[in-house]
Amino acid sequence: MDLKIKIKILKKVFLLYIPDEINGKKVVSVNGFKNSNFERVLIPASVESIGNEAFSGCVNLEKVFFKDGSNLTCLGARAFESCYKLETIFLPHSLEFIHDAAFLNCKNLKKVFFEKNCDIKKLILNCI
Repeated sequence: MDLKIKIKILKKVFLLYIPDEINGKKVVSVNGFKNSNFERVLIPASVESIGNEAFSGCVNLEKVFFKDGSNLTCLGARAFESCYKLETIFLPHSLEFIHDAAFLNCKNLKKVFFEKNCDIKKLILNCI
């Protein structure tokens, strides 16, 4: 598969930009970035789920951005585990499920914001 995912270096900040589509197919799930070295990630509105351990061990990850109109419904187990520099995250209103240990060992995570009208249906108690 020819993935056209861009990693941009802006003023020495590594940004992972995930496109809305790859080879004409809509990107609906994000996975496989475990232990990567980028500092910021931009999740497109088309993404419906962030898989288990998708960004686990991304120790330099500071910010996660969701494009307006996000369709994210599910954060998988350990999705952001051990993202030590992550301090704040704004989760979209479409989010329904946050699975086990999604933010485990995010030692500097101080604030989790849910967009207005967020309808969480399942929040595992040990998500942080």
